[in-house]
Amino acid sequence: MVSMTVFYFYWGNMNKRLFNKKIIIFFIIVAVLETTACGKYYYFENDTADVSETEMLIDSYDRFTYLHEGNSRLCTNYEGIFYISNSDSSGKIQNNKIWYYDYSTGNSVVWCSNVSCNHDSRECSAYVNPDYIYVEWSNGYIYKVDSDDSGIYLMRYNQDGTGETIIVNLTGGISGNVEINFGRVYNNKFFYCLTDDENKYNFYCVFLNEKNNKEYLFSLDKSSNSVSMSGFFINDNCIYVSSAQYMAGTSKYKRIVYMYSFYNKEVSEIVSKDDYYRTCANDYLYFFTQNYELFKVREDGVIEEISYGKFKEIREGQYGIYCNENYIVIIEDFSEKYFWNSNSRMIYIYNIAEDILKGISIGEIRGNSGVSTDICSSVSEGVQYDDNYLQSGSAMDFVSKNGLTGNYCILYSDIDNRYYFIDLKSVLKENVKTYFVEIK
Repeated sequence: MVSMTVFYFYWGNMNKRLFNKKIIIFFIIVAVLETTACGKYYYFENDTADVSETEMLIDSYDRFTYLHEGNSRLCTNYEGIFYISNSDSSGKIQNNKIWYYDYSTGNSVVWCSNVSCNHDSRECSAYVNPDYIYVEWSNGYIYKVDSDDSGIYLMRYNQDGTGETIIVNLTGGISGNVEINFGRVYNNKFFYCLTDDENKYNFYCVFLNEKNNKEYLFSLDKSSNSVSMSGFFINDNCIYVSSAQYMAGTSKYKRIVYMYSFYNKEVSEIVSKDDYYRTCANDYLYFFTQNYELFKVREDGVIEEISYGKFKEIREGQYGIYCNENYIVIIEDFSEKYFWNSNSRMIYIYNIAEDILKGISIGEIRGNSGVSTDICSSVSEGVQYDDNYLQSGSAMDFVSKNGLTGNYCILYSDIDNRYYFIDLKSVLKENVKTYFVEIK
């Protein structure tokens, strides 16, 4: 068994408080227990840090939960997270496997209910096809992707890993060279995109409560468009696809958002801009401009700016935007200046209903999570966190956003080897709350 430990912390406009003796004794006991169970100590910078007792993560369902951003692949059933890892409890590199971290117990286990399984073959539910590193949850089931000489298959499992079922051959009936891009799961449907020899992006939908029910939706021209699945959004009314359309004979391009209507089955171009911007969508489409303006596209196609001037306070840089039902999260892009230290990278959380914008940095998250912000600049030096030495495979300080759930924005830091959960509800309070989950 591999375990993760969750701690949570507060920061805000308040002075640091001294712990009383009972709290200090509590943490000493926790440290001893963790050392006994895992052979690893946890260190805090000093006795006056704003550290509270261990608390369970509590999440809530959200129609637009999406955890496939960044390099990692994970999903949530709102009681824990399913994640893909290629190392064991000792850090030894192995084949990719699906693990499950349970919020209530604070433990991670390989996602397999067969006690005699070695977790090294396709017969194991935790097995991950190296060509299709994918895991998703929907309506009480887990989905992953596998393949053989006949096609690429969407597989369904019970949450305990039993009951393997082939839902559909995603490439069935299609000949020639095919590439698949995984889109999103929404309303118990799986949306994805295929490209083939006809130089088109072909979009499909799979009904997850039925077997072999796959529906072709629409196509976009691939010759001039460049489409990324990170710009692929679904709601009750339509699908939005964000693309970059290159001008013939030049290196210039304009960004275009297409909309496919579930009602009239037609594709239309709803936004076309030449300047840099990013998009996201819940029931509405949003886009963020280079001039730090946030716009919403209404159902009637009218584009309106949200909170005129509010987003001018965002620090200069390039940003990606993401949203769920209630929040828009604006995260500064990883760039060359952050290769060795991402502490100054900014994250802004915007509560849509309350019109509140709050910004924090990666360094604030680390510093208020008992983690040293002294990031190394050499591979050979590793990473030093107080007395606990963590050897890093790379000194590049890459922090990726893994997406949004109902209550959390989830980040992953390669150099910290941690998931950070930013509590989105707490932005309405004076003090933002964050958790970290340390992988061991």
